[in-house]
Amino acid sequence: MRFPTPFPFVGTPPDGGACPVQYELKIEETWWFDHYRWGSLCVYGNTGGPVEFTVAETKLQLQIGGQYDGFMGARETNVYLSFISESIASGDFSPEHYPPKTEVAKHPLYMLGPLPVYWVGMRCCNRHKTHSEECRIYVPAQDINAWIKDNPLEHEAPKESGFKKAWKWVCARLEE
Repeated sequence: MRFPTPFPFVGTPPDGGACPVQYELKIEETWWFDHYRWGSLCVYGNTGGPVEFTVAETKLQLQIGGQYDGFMGARETNVYLSFISESIASGDFSPEHYPPKTEVAKHPLYMLGPLPVYWVGMRCCNRHKTHSEECRIYVPAQDINAWIKDNPLEHEAPKESGFKKAWKWVCARLEE
């Protein structure tokens, strides 16, 4: 069995967020945007840019979760972004390629992968009071445990800047 590797999607926010989960990607002149909210997985592609997508640019719209669902754990994200990447590469967005969320845990790709990425530490080690996005260190889900083991000081630094709540969120998403 061949396992696709997800394209380098960028989450908005970097971990893809929740309610909705959102990722975008640019390949050559085409912008791709995927969005999961209200249990519906949507994929759009256009050459105009990532700002506005129309119904005509919808490549996939499929109900894969419950009507109020807008969350994906790290393992679910790996499965669905891998499938979306394969669809982009092949041009085949057939709905039968996408299992419902109730069955996704049975898939061999249901593992920690290169996406999503999570905020795990600070580059600045809390040396100043206000932090920019450049201070944050993001690591792929599959590499978090090794990174924390190798970088304990950088991982501890954010705990004084609201990181405890964020870290609980990351741990919950890794367990999903």
